[in-house]
Amino acid sequence: MSTIDYGEVSDSTKLYQLIKDLLDAYKNNIENAGAVAQGDLVNAATYEADKWTLKWKGETLTLVLRLPDYWKYIEEGRGPTQKGEGGKLYPAILEWVKVKKIVPRADPKTKRVPKVEQLAYAITKKIHKRGYFDPDHHGKYPLREAIQETDIVRQFAAALTDQFNRIVRVELSENLTKLTKN
Repeated sequence: MSTIDYGEVSDSTKLYQLIKDLLDAYKNNIENAGAVAQGDLVNAATYEADKWTLKWKGETLTLVLRLPDYWKYIEEGRGPTQKGEGGKLYPAILEWVKVKKIVPRADPKTKRVPKVEQLAYAITKKIHKRGYFDPDHHGKYPLREAIQETDIVRQFAAALTDQFNRIVRVELSENLTKLTKN
């Protein structure tokens, strides 16, 4: 279940809707970027219980999304690796090739078609050598774009300001009513 501690906020409906809008935009951006293989990232970016947390800490409201670790590679890319971390990367690339149903092409020189495992190995080697995305391109930014599209920071501030102002107005009007009766 999602954890929410609003402090003084009395109506959380607007905040819930903003989170849902952000997650919907993020999922759309992942799909539009072609970054869906098994769907783990899209499935994690949902408005389901335990996929996100909203908490107050002091005067800061924090939204935490629980996403698979590789979200950052889709978001920002990945630089070349040092001393072959292929043992970690190769199984994921092999699974990705299979899920995406990528068919190896024949080598133009030898006319031989590599096996799927050989293709995955070649992709892994390229990532180790050059990184994930080309050197002049550092990511697809689906989350950053979702944050901008939904204007979530300003929207949260507006929703919270409205909530706090409403509470202050209620308290003031109750106090004014008491003063005018005396």
